[in-house]
Amino acid sequence: MSSNSQLIQQRRSALVLYGSETGNSQEVAEELGALTERLHFKTHVAELNQYKPEPLNSYTLVLFVVSTTGQGDFPANARSFWRSLLLKKLPATFLSGVNFAAFGLGDSSYPKFNWAARKLHKRLLQLGAEEIHPCGEADQQHPEGLRQVPIPDNVQLPPKWVLQLRDDGEESLTSERAAGFDAGVNGSSELDRLGHDLRPLPDTLTATLTENRRATAANHWQDVRHLSLTVPEAVSYVPGDMLSITPKNFAVDVDNLITMMGWEADVDRPVTLVPGPTLLSADDEDMPSPPIQGLDSYPKLTLRALLTDYLDIQAIPRRAFFATVAHYTDYEMHKERLLEFTNPEFLDELWDYTTRPRRSILEVLHEFDSVKIPWQHAVSVFPIMRARQFSIASGGALKHTAEGGTKFELLVAIVKYQTVIKRIRQGVCTRYLSVLQPGSTLQVQLQRGGLNSSVNQLVGPTVLIGPGTGIAPLRSMIWEKAAIVKAYKEENPGVEPPIGPTLLVYGGRNREADFFFEQEWEELGELVRLKVLTAFSRDQTQKVYVQNVIRENVGLLFKLLHDMRGSVYVCGSSGNMPKAVRQALTEAFQHGPEVETDRFNEQGAEQYLLGMEKTGRPIPTKQVKPRVNKANTGVETAGVKHSLNPFDELSVEEAVRLRERHTKKQSPIKVDQILALSAGGPKCADTLRTAMAMGADRAFHVDVGDSPDGGPEPLTVAKMLQAVVKQENINLVLLGKQAIDGDQGQTGQMLAGLLGWPQATQASKVEIKDESGTVEVTHEVDGGVETLRAQLPMIITTDLRLNEPRYATLPNIMKAKKKPLEKKTLADFGIEDKKRLKTIKVTEPPARQGGGKVEDVDGLIGKLKELDAL
Repeated sequence: MSSNSQLIQQRRSALVLYGSETGNSQEVAEELGALTERLHFKTHVAELNQYKPEPLNSYTLVLFVVSTTGQGDFPANARSFWRSLLLKKLPATFLSGVNFAAFGLGDSSYPKFNWAARKLHKRLLQLGAEEIHPCGEADQQHPEGLRQVPIPDNVQLPPKWVLQLRDDGEESLTSERAAGFDAGVNGSSELDRLGHDLRPLPDTLTATLTENRRATAANHWQDVRHLSLTVPEAVSYVPGDMLSITPKNFAVDVDNLITMMGWEADVDRPVTLVPGPTLLSADDEDMPSPPIQGLDSYPKLTLRALLTDYLDIQAIPRRAFFATVAHYTDYEMHKERLLEFTNPEFLDELWDYTTRPRRSILEVLHEFDSVKIPWQHAVSVFPIMRARQFSIASGGALKHTAEGGTKFELLVAIVKYQTVIKRIRQGVCTRYLSVLQPGSTLQVQLQRGGLNSSVNQLVGPTVLIGPGTGIAPLRSMIWEKAAIVKAYKEENPGVEPPIGPTLLVYGGRNREADFFFEQEWEELGELVRLKVLTAFSRDQTQKVYVQNVIRENVGLLFKLLHDMRGSVYVCGSSGNMPKAVRQALTEAFQHGPEVETDRFNEQGAEQYLLGMEKTGRPIPTKQVKPRVNKANTGVETAGVKHSLNPFDELSVEEAVRLRERHTKKQSPIKVDQILALSAGGPKCADTLRTAMAMGADRAFHVDVGDSPDGGPEPLTVAKMLQAVVKQENINLVLLGKQAIDGDQGQTGQMLAGLLGWPQATQASKVEIKDESGTVEVTHEVDGGVETLRAQLPMIITTDLRLNEPRYATLPNIMKAKKKPLEKKTLADFGIEDKKRLKTIKVTEPPARQGGGKVEDVDGLIGKLKELDAL
């Protein structure tokens, strides 16, 4: 090889970044990494959050593998990277020189199929990156599932991480100690091992199982469990959040593998995980993270412990697994057959051998018994055990324990079925959960879900659709609503709570067998104005599903979702159910209105529902669409729901964060009090309560009535704020850069002029530097970012990049009702509402002229010439 060739090879580098919630994208990324290594690229595989965009152009090739979670969201380990790409200041050449390919993993039964990968792909192109391969999309609904992945080569790569015996003088664990500590046999020792989870899993809570009760009838075909777990910590969660639980393997399966591989002599000796030969020369910067985190703190780690607690020996093998284990057999017939499964020509055979009968790794090794894997390579051969996610079914009063801890309830369907080859299959995690007894401990991780229900949506009209165990997150939401109503009634005796009706559409097989929480719905019915519609598919000759019930009640659905601007949540299995429900909802918009002129056509109904999906909330309709009033003096606001101005919401959030930073010793100055102020009609009180629920300590409502001429002018508001600043001895004013109704954007500047204070506008970052009150404010300007420095007192107006406002939690909403809200007038501050500007006329914008479609480029050119544009 020439020196130039050697230099080129040294410079060939590949970075494979993944965003994964359940491990699928990580597995694909690792296979891509192996493929690039075979092509002699120096390869790194890592989570997206471990990298920043700036150094990407230092790699020859960058590959992205991203799953979509929730409502088109990025996985948790990819979100900070994604946010870093969204900075407004980034120029169109920011990623110039980056050669990339993106691959998405998703499920086409959901409307936002592969949105994360599509958004990432589009943004990379916007920032100047060069695409070397069209964006690939794998679909869970495809006959091959998510297995449209790179085809492994027959070249064996040395493992990056290997096991070796610990040389620290520790003796091998005796069989008796091994059985008592981490091996287990059968009977009580097995239950004891499974029921006490000592694994040091990152970012987890130690939960105690207090209930494991079967929720379905004993003679029902499916075993569904109602689990209750508690943790001593006070942990906040909201409807839609999930618990991730990492299962363990059963001793009988681990022993079978040990025997097949001939590992008996070393299985109970202390081991450690060390870099393999290919990593020995890597410096600290190039050293990848070990595949399993936290092993250093695992007590007396052995090969048996790894097989029991960390390696998924019951997983369905991927093509890469067959390519790897083919190198561990000398039996040519087995080697040839294993390699055939990696060949795309035999894809159907691979499907029939693995996916269709759900054949596990353990069964494959039993059938290919000539395969003998060195125990040192176990971590590189077997996939890592992934946590499984379960929607939390508790909410409201069910979230707390008497001791001040937190309670989680789950509704779990135990996976157990017979395959086409007449073998019983069981889910790894649900099998593990099914045998746990009350008092068992588990390591659980709380993960944010995708319902994203705001407080307004919780108290507003709601349609909940959830067949089977999909009822779990909806039950959480109903209990959350009940807690809001109960707290409101305690604070306001005799006053009807301002909460909208809730419609629950539930589906199951049999009323007697799987109508989960039936008694609760009756008890909660009056409290939260709950109406339950049911669809039991096997209780009559003709099968009835939730979509049939929706079609039978299109008038009610239209009223709740359209006329009352309610929200709809669909939870349950993927596949046909979400598609069928969505179709039924579009029919509700077409056939629900009593007046024919109010009905949507098919395209209009689809667009309306699409708008709800994109915004995460009901879109404005013709009944509530802002429009010019009859006198042409302003906008008609009757029937329009008012909310906190989004820029002012950012200001409240930033004030709360400044206080929290001092509490955490991240800011030198203490925030003594946060005062929220607004001038307007009676509805202002609601927005001020929202501000106090977010963290403001008290509020002033300056009542100026619902003025038809748009309310006080900016100068009047600035004078009012000047008076409040002097009266309350305030030294920092945070306010939105503009109000989104008037869009004048003058109040902040006028207030700074009246007070003679420095001001920073459209802030995207605020930082207090020292105890003397030095403040640095960053804001975006054309072509870059500007940072300003000033001393308190100071005026700061906020922009959208500053922060992400929090949702107000139920306890804080209740606390806000007790916080002082003082009602004042302009006269209290010695101010007169003078009108210096007069609105002459307000009119609708001119109607946009309709467009047309052209068939091809020639048609477009002809049309442009016709319009004299060329």
